[in-house]
Amino acid sequence: MKNKKQEEKKINNKGFTGYELLTMALVCLVLAFIVLQIALGTRDGEKYSVFIYNAKVLGTNAAQLQLLEEEKEIYLKELIEKGYVEEMKNPFDGDRYCDMNESKVLFSQEERKVTLRCGDYLIKEQPLGADKVKIYKVSDWKEGQGGEKDITQTFYNYKENNAYIFPQFLEEKLFLKSINQKYQTKFTMALEMKTNPSFEEKVYHRTETLVKEMDY
Repeated sequence: MKNKKQEEKKINNKGFTGYELLTMALVCLVLAFIVLQIALGTRDGEKYSVFIYNAKVLGTNAAQLQLLEEEKEIYLKELIEKGYVEEMKNPFDGDRYCDMNESKVLFSQEERKVTLRCGDYLIKEQPLGADKVKIYKVSDWKEGQGGEKDITQTFYNYKENNAYIFPQFLEEKLFLKSINQKYQTKFTMALEMKTNPSFEEKVYHRTETLVKEMDY
């Protein structure tokens, strides 16, 4: 006759105990979690890689336009309007595009510094030929000075018939380019428009946190 305790111990035709089945289930859950994390990490890594690639595309195409116009700062907005590039999809949110008003290339002697903002992520004044690239996570711009560690910047807009002519306030260089193009003027500093009642400036602030450093 079989031992009664052995009969009670068996719960299926393979002879596994309840404890053994529970252990196996936990191991499977842990493995599934690890695989999921690896998959998500790979997807995030691909998004960062696309982000960096877009920064290179911005820098390369801006160099072509710079040869023609000899500008020290060229914005993504200008490149799109002149047909050098199409709107850049935000790799972190496929339903949105990178910020064409903040994204730009700064030319200084032989160096090109790329700024690209896509949603909450920012590459800031990154030399195009550098070995590493720093990626920041940023908050939205908010009006006011903000805290001691916040980044502050002045932005500008202009009113016509009591309505702003630009959908959002612009940083100085892009604002002046846009104003000069629209009204055929030759302003070189926003200060020159200070006495114009249609001119408006505001100080904004935001946080910037370094989240990643990768090969460029």
